[in-house]
Amino acid sequence: MKKVILFSIVILSLVSCVWTPEDKANSIIQERVKNTLFFPDSYESIETVVDSAFAPKDDPVFYDKALALCNLFAVVEACRSEADRAERVMNIWKNPYLDGLGQVNYKQSKKNFEKYSEQVKYYTSKIEQEKDYLQEIINAKSKFIGFKVTHKFRAKTNSGNVMIGEKVFITNEDMTQILAGYDSDKEEYMLVQRIYQTIQETRQQWDENTPLEMDKFEQELNRCRVDQ
Repeated sequence: MKKVILFSIVILSLVSCVWTPEDKANSIIQERVKNTLFFPDSYESIETVVDSAFAPKDDPVFYDKALALCNLFAVVEACRSEADRAERVMNIWKNPYLDGLGQVNYKQSKKNFEKYSEQVKYYTSKIEQEKDYLQEIINAKSKFIGFKVTHKFRAKTNSGNVMIGEKVFITNEDMTQILAGYDSDKEEYMLVQRIYQTIQETRQQWDENTPLEMDKFEQELNRCRVDQ
């Protein structure tokens, strides 16, 4: 009888020592979360959800590339706007009979037009350099890369108020290393999710034999910024 009781205690001890995926995730993310807080001692875990992570959607490389590309499109858009404005001003002062001040205004607006036009060309060429990578993303099949951990917690802000936050982490396959971490309520995180969704929605039109249409993709990214 004593042997049976002893065996049962050993089994129960072993079972109680088995970590769930959530336990394992918490062991590597909680310190990371606390290090971002104004009052680490106020940290309180609410919920941790572990799911599989797949490339390209959850790949940190895709996240960085998509965000960088979106920023490049925003820069091109801003430079185009400035170039158009400078051209309008230049046309107003484009008169050989203008006085000295008019000539100065014309030359300055012409200089601005040339400057921003060159910037449009430069940043557009940077975008073109990403075409091959984007084409691969559009045509890529999903690949398991590790785990996506969504962690909800409660903690004090710098003003002392208690808030509920949520962070998303990507870990390696054996959940021993954090590959990337994001604030799920941040604008850039939501933007990248919309970009991937846009790619998914349009990938049927962009098969492996169809060149990537950057103008169309720019329109989709602009829609992402508006819709988020």
